[in-house]
Parts: sequence; C-alpha cells; structure tokens
Amino acid sequence: MDNNQQTTIAQDIEQLIKKASAANTEIISETARFLQQLSTSKLSGENVASLQKQLFSDAVNLFVKLNIQHTANLIDMGVAISKHLNQQFDKQTNTPPVQQEPQYDTDKPAFELNATCQAGGTATAEFLLNSDKKDPVLCHLMQTSFALEGDPSVQNEFETTFLPQSFQLLFGKPQRVEIKIKLPAATRAGVYRSHIRVHGFEHTFFDLLLNVTPQQKTVPKAPASKSAGKPATTTPQKKSPPAGQKAKKK
Repeated sequence: MDNNQQTTIAQDIEQLIKKASAANTEIISETARFLQQLSTSKLSGENVASLQKQLFSDAVNLFVKLNIQHTANLIDMGVAISKHLNQQFDKQTNTPPVQQEPQYDTDKPAFELNATCQAGGTATAEFLLNSDKKDPVLCHLMQTSFALEGDPSVQNEFETTFLPQSFQLLFGKPQRVEIKIKLPAATRAGVYRSHIRVHGFEHTFFDLLLNVTPQQKTVPKAPASKSAGKPATTTPQKKSPPAGQKAKKK
C-alpha cells in the first residue's frame, strides 16, 4: 500500500468519526424533543399505538433500503477490485485480457413445447433437460402467466404442475420433466404462451404453447318413443261338431 492510499484511508476514517459524532448529537437532540412533545401532547392510547405502528413501519422501510444500498455498494466494490487486479496483472505480464463469455440472446426461447387440450380438461407435455456443466446444477422451474396470442391483455394463471419442479441435474444424465396444466371449463379458446425458465440456466428459457379448444358439450339422446296402436282383435273360430253329429241351427 503506497503513501497516497494510506493518506486517503486516514482521511476517510477521520470524516467517518466526525460524521458519527455529529449524528449522535443530532439523535440525542431529536429524541429529547420527541419525548418532550409526547409528554405535553396528551395523546390517547389509540393515537400512541398508531404512532408506534407508523414509526415501526418507517424504521423497517429505512432498514430495507439501507441493506439494499449496502449490498449494491458491496457489488460495486467487488467489481472494482476484480478489474483492478486484472489491470495490475496485465501490466506485469503484458498479456491480452481474458475474453468475456458470449452474450446469449435472452429474447428468443431455446425451443417451443406444444400441447393441446379442450377447455375444462388437463393438458400434458414433457421434455428432457441436459447439462453441459461438469459440476451438479440445482435446478428449479419457474414460469410466467399464460398470455393469449394476438391479445396479450388476456392473462391466465392456469394451475400448472411440474414433475419434478426442483431437482439436481448431473452431467451426462438427462432429466425428464412432465408438465400438467389444468384448464377451467370457461377458458377462452385460442393459443396461450408461457415463458418457462430453469433456475441454474439463467441464459436460456423455452416457451410452452398451449392450444385450447372449445369444450365439447355432449347432447343426451332422447329415449325411443313407442307408438300407441290399437290392440289386435282376434276372431273366435267356430268349433266344428264331432264326427257323426250335425250342427244345430239357431
């Protein structure tokens, strides 16, 4: 560490100490002022409870913003240190900088998966996922809502199940994933698109195209009707008299 860096660090520490001292003085002053106003305001219990809730909410929001800013500063510091190390190394070895990884086209899906189902049914699809990484990759499937092609304002949250949804992907061992989409009976017919991303392969995603057909209504068959006809009449046959006897005349 050279003298200039040591001087800069010493100045930063001095400014930090001055800022902390001034902040403590202001905090003590504001706290005393708040307690004085609280004692003379004669607030009811409900007002005090509401004030406490508001103070707690403001404190949480400020704490979250502080942590976000702190994380952003740490990221910037890490990037700056890595660039500085590479610059120093390049000056000493006079070697060209390392080429960056290729930029992937994150606007186009790697492939499209198609499924067809009528409204009120359950659509199924499946695919195989392979890894080109030597180390195991912990994968988790995530998706967007289903948007109707031609009318993006129509968004549906169909009940979708991935089997499995989280898994460990090994090199040379493809993972089979099954997708089940349950459709409500009142689903509008058309082609719906959903983006599916695999956490662990952030540079790629694929699309699921779901073709929904109208629900086919089954018409019950009418029972066969029987025609009511007149009952058949039978004509009584005359019995012939026994042999040797003449029929009597009436």
